[in-house]
Amino acid sequence: GRIVATTAPSSLNERDEIEDVNERLDKARERESMRLSDADLDKRDTLYALNAAMMWNLIYTPIENGPLMPVSRAWNKVDHCVSFDFTYSIFDWDNFFASHTSAVMNLTDIAISNLIQTVKSATADGFVPNLSAAGEKSQDRTEPPVGSKVLESVIKYSGGYEKVGWVAELLIDDLITWNDWFFREREYKGLIVLGSYNIEKMLHNKSQNDNMQAARFESGLDNSPMYDGDFYDKDSHRMNMFDVGFSAMVAADSLSLARILRNLNRSEDADRFDTRAEDLAKRIQEELWDEELGIFVNKFFSNDSLSKHVSPTSFYPLMANVATPDQVDRIVSSWLFNSSRFCVAMNGDFKGNSDD
Repeated sequence: GRIVATTAPSSLNERDEIEDVNERLDKARERESMRLSDADLDKRDTLYALNAAMMWNLIYTPIENGPLMPVSRAWNKVDHCVSFDFTYSIFDWDNFFASHTSAVMNLTDIAISNLIQTVKSATADGFVPNLSAAGEKSQDRTEPPVGSKVLESVIKYSGGYEKVGWVAELLIDDLITWNDWFFREREYKGLIVLGSYNIEKMLHNKSQNDNMQAARFESGLDNSPMYDGDFYDKDSHRMNMFDVGFSAMVAADSLSLARILRNLNRSEDADRFDTRAEDLAKRIQEELWDEELGIFVNKFFSNDSLSKHVSPTSFYPLMANVATPDQVDRIVSSWLFNSSRFCVAMNGDFKGNSDD
């Protein structure tokens, strides 16, 4: 669209300003059309649709320090907002994936701004919260730690460290603090468990959950059958279950941090996170491999039993160099490419699979 004055411009300057804005909009629209038309023909429709969806969720609010991409315009966590224009929510991994997608689409400035707003939404305790808006945060829980991997992808698709290394410099210590938080608040016997607790809120009788559902929210998979039942321990404020997905994601996050730190000439810090990833990988192998099923699963440490729920998180150890070559073969052939299970083929979902 174009900018149209709803009343007659009061001066030549105002008319000139409107014309200037419309001219800049026209040029920007032309540049964007050319960028999208450069895509391969078989990808163009997908790119147009993806671009439209991403841009619909691009907003600016003076409460944050730059544009961002909430998961939905309809979700709002801003209390008593005076204008619908300023309603929004930042959701940890939803926003991180928006930065990844934007970077892949060469929307570099948007990808970087959204990434910064998401990482900088961290609580005083040092973790990126499940949700954040206008200073209100979920002080009891985080969500999947994919920020470091997304930072790597943004750098990759935006010209490398020479061009956008400043983003890594800006965010690396925040991401380190988040990773360290897991080992302070969510580590048990060398693996990661899900939880929900904030002592300050409890002391002031402003409960932030501290229950099974809140811990499920931390997973980012709010309604997954993996978490059916109630095995939340009020004393430890955690589930009584080693979480294969989160253990693997924290390991993968540690590997990403190590790579980023080496690119920033911080090798000594990088060594610490390589060791952390190795330690987690060892514990995942020891505790969470189900030889009968041939895949990694969650484990109830209250009775030392492996969960029989297999979900996409069972594949996450593959991101963190956990599986042996034989385990990779079993996971891929028996689960990923199996037409009666996850039914994914190398050429795309379902292609090449049969119903036999």
